[in-house]
Amino acid sequence: MAPNSSEARPDGGLEPSSTGRSGWAASMDYLEKVVKLASVLAVFGYVSLRAHVNRLGIPFTSSLDLEGYLRETYSVMASLLDAILMTSIVALVFLILGTVSVLIPRLAAPSWSLRAGSRIERAFDSLRISPWTPAVALLVLLCFYLWLISRVSQYWTASAIAVGSLDLAKLSPLEDSAPYLLLIWVCVAGYVLHWIAVSGRKIRTPIPGTVQEAAPGSLHGLLWRAFGVFLILVALHIPLLDGLSRRDAVFTQAMIFGDAKGVPAVCGLIVLTTSSTVEVWQAKNGIGVVQMIPTGRIARIVAAAPADLLALARTAAKDRSTTSPQCIDGESFDSRSEKQQTGAAETKP
Repeated sequence: MAPNSSEARPDGGLEPSSTGRSGWAASMDYLEKVVKLASVLAVFGYVSLRAHVNRLGIPFTSSLDLEGYLRETYSVMASLLDAILMTSIVALVFLILGTVSVLIPRLAAPSWSLRAGSRIERAFDSLRISPWTPAVALLVLLCFYLWLISRVSQYWTASAIAVGSLDLAKLSPLEDSAPYLLLIWVCVAGYVLHWIAVSGRKIRTPIPGTVQEAAPGSLHGLLWRAFGVFLILVALHIPLLDGLSRRDAVFTQAMIFGDAKGVPAVCGLIVLTTSSTVEVWQAKNGIGVVQMIPTGRIARIVAAAPADLLALARTAAKDRSTTSPQCIDGESFDSRSEKQQTGAAETKP
């Protein structure tokens, strides 16, 4: 019978072969994994966005719509891929250097290189089966976690608050990719180390030179299991650090017209779009404000070039007589709209 042919049932009917069923089940399992991964990325994107706007002092009063979750999923995925690509390049450079350092002695002195290689291999095996290895790895990961928490606390205390009375001391640039990249490198290296250690479940015995399979409840296994759980806890800080240190403060300038007559247009930076509101930032007299405009009350939006919110806030903090952003010919959209309305009123008979 052909591999993809149908099998006959006792009643004379045909049913798909086991090969077809296994292929369909594998496809469904793969699709389920993709959906779960997309859900995790969507949650990571939401946490990253929430941390970003909270650091800027922007209120988050409503949930995102489907388009917003898709946008944040793509954003955090692109950020992760960028960091993993940089990590892979660094790992590739070290791999090439290691390969060259191994090949040159092997070509120059084969017998010496073989003895040295066997010694290095035995040393690595000894480290892998030693119970001290997971203990030291767990201690190093704990120290890194404490440093990470202190760095996150520094981001919160030095928040780039762009609302309320603007203070130059709290309007420093946001981008600082070094801690984020270091976190990615630690997570990747920790995963590789955990995989190498768990793939060979052998531990040293009291008898010198002998090893045995690690029991499920042994100290060696428990330490590596604790290392894996703690590594997941550290990895959960990836979206938080992405929102606090990696995202920029560049937003689209826009003039938003309401659906009611006599209401002036709102000029500002669209800092957040949720399922029910559009939040617009602007600064007047040295005070940053965020206006939440219901989406149902918007008649049209005129968009302009993106601008850096923190740069505009610093300008408004230095010169409190200015209005930021100044969207058209050095004139804010608000003043332009008011002048147009005043001119229209004066021309009426």
